[in-house]
Amino acid sequence: MYAVLFLIADAPVDPISGGAGWVGAGLLGAVLAWLLLKHLPDKDKYIKEIIKEHGENINVVTDKHEASVLAVANKHEAALADAAVRHEQAVEVVAQKTEKAVSLVAESHAKAVITMTDAFTKSLDKVVDHCKEEMDRIVAHWEKVK
Repeated sequence: MYAVLFLIADAPVDPISGGAGWVGAGLLGAVLAWLLLKHLPDKDKYIKEIIKEHGENINVVTDKHEASVLAVANKHEAALADAAVRHEQAVEVVAQKTEKAVSLVAESHAKAVITMTDAFTKSLDKVVDHCKEEMDRIVAHWEKVK
């Protein structure tokens, strides 16, 4: 141990500290001690607090973001469900209108077919009656001629 002290005593003298090392350097020693013992540990605590607060803020922001995304997703899902219901209602209305239109067309087609059938039947009856009259006339003529 004496050898180390001898080496330190034999070392060149620092003009600022007067050879007493940094602890005995007066103002410089006080500043260095303040840095080492007060400022740097406090700064470390401050940095740890900032990191902790930053993590907490990130968690809060993340939670708010997730809540807002969930709210938007719920609104979107509700809007889709509402649109699906409205679409089904619109399809039902169109189906009913189409069914009415088909029914009206079918009724009018049936009436037209019945009218045409009646007209055709009357026309055939007229032709048959005319043919009977002609046959009766022909028969009457041949009976006269005989």
